[in-house]
Amino acid sequence: MVIAVSLAQMLKSFGYTVTSISPTGEMALVKAKIDKPNIILMDIQLSGELNGLETASIIQSSQDVFILFVTAHGNNHIKEKMKEIKRYDLLLKPVEPYELKSCIENAVCI
Repeated sequence: MVIAVSLAQMLKSFGYTVTSISPTGEMALVKAKIDKPNIILMDIQLSGELNGLETASIIQSSQDVFILFVTAHGNNHIKEKMKEIKRYDLLLKPVEPYELKSCIENAVCI
């Protein structure tokens, strides 16, 4: 949760609105329906029953939203699973502010 708060602060400093932070995939599903974000930052490993990839897939089945995955695990298995996600990018931890800003700006242009 500390990393999520840090990323939220970075986004706010760039002038973006952060609608919510969700520690579980289940909560992210609810928040995505309510908030209807344009971009979702999502860790691969979440608390709860759903991981980030499963959560992103469910969200994208009903919403056209860009997913920016943030993870320390950029192995080939995870990258292969990400191909099932429609619109996404990947940031590896630790996230530098300039990397986050660049990914968000690219996502906004897609």
